[in-house]
Amino acid sequence: MIVTKKCLTIHRIQRSIARLPALLPLILAKICSASFYRSTYCTLCFINFMLLVNVMVTPLWLRHDYVDGYFVFGLWAICNHQLECDDVFLPVNEYLHVVRLLLILALISDFVALFLSWELLARVMRKVVSESLLSSVAHFSAGFFLLCSLVVTYSKLAIEVDSDGTHAAPYLGFFAGCFACFLCFLLGTLSLLQHRRWFFGNKIMKI
Repeated sequence: MIVTKKCLTIHRIQRSIARLPALLPLILAKICSASFYRSTYCTLCFINFMLLVNVMVTPLWLRHDYVDGYFVFGLWAICNHQLECDDVFLPVNEYLHVVRLLLILALISDFVALFLSWELLARVMRKVVSESLLSSVAHFSAGFFLLCSLVVTYSKLAIEVDSDGTHAAPYLGFFAGCFACFLCFLLGTLSLLQHRRWFFGNKIMKI
């Protein structure tokens, strides 16, 4: 009887080993897909953060055309078509205080999301932390602050008209901000879905 049980056990082990080559591609595919998803997500987080930095410092937010040329301006500087730049005159553009503050908050939130995407918090605290949920909140916060700054800027453009009947129009930096805003909400949604999988996976393991 003991010999029979041992033979059955050996036979099962042999069958499992024989099936391993067939299962190996599936296992590798799952590992590679998870690794590819993670690396793509981290890359997008880094791209989004760098894009936000460029949006904040570029003088190409708005463009105003006039008879002899044009000038472009952002949150900190204004330049003419001859690439001569100067600081923005804030008393005339008081709304820039609000836009600057909103963009700084967006940049801080996005940096937090970038930090959490590298899973450093769990290593520092040495315990299980749902970094995906925190990253999702940070991304959504960055998207919200950035969206508010874009709305404030665009609303100001719609109201403000020069004496010649012209007004500034959104330019490259503004559209880059729109794309960064889209990325913030996209990454926030991906983080939320990742947290959902992590949460339900932990519940199943506890059961």
